[in-house]
Amino acid sequence: MTNNSQTIEDNKVLISNLHPIQDREEIEDLRAENRVLTAKNIALETLDEGLAESGVYDTEIRYEIKKTMLQNWTFEFGASFNLSDHWAVRSEIGASKEQTLILAGLAYRFGLRKNPRGY
Repeated sequence: MTNNSQTIEDNKVLISNLHPIQDREEIEDLRAENRVLTAKNIALETLDEGLAESGVYDTEIRYEIKKTMLQNWTFEFGASFNLSDHWAVRSEIGASKEQTLILAGLAYRFGLRKNPRGY
């Protein structure tokens, strides 16, 4: 829940530092903003109380995942292209009767050192 109390207090501080005659319009704008923020706070608190009473915060969601293979075999093909000593682009595609698999990615290799002997 968003609470605008800090902004309301900030506006009150601004108002107290303004000249009541010279800054009359700015003071009225800040007071109008505070009225809107106060109304929003009341609405949010009412909504929050209603949701808490409805039990929505205590809702339990049950789910189940079945991890079984759709097919025992799939045909897959992949490739990797080195962009530099550290960076590579990878892709893979696979297919079976039930599904199609497409993967793509960017790979980074950490800690590679050049062989001082050159092989």
